[in-house]
Amino acid sequence: MPTIAASFDQECASVAMARIAVYRADTEEGSDILRWLDKMLIRL
Repeated sequence: MPTIAASFDQECASVAMARIAVYRADTEEGSDILRWLDKMLIRL
């Protein structure tokens, strides 16, 4: 596991978050997706 953590960068995390946001936009109702994504990327 330390090997994965050492090679995991912010760009990779941003791409993963974008994929999750697209999935959430397709499966959930409402307009909170952008607010959620903004909050999560700021935390990142």
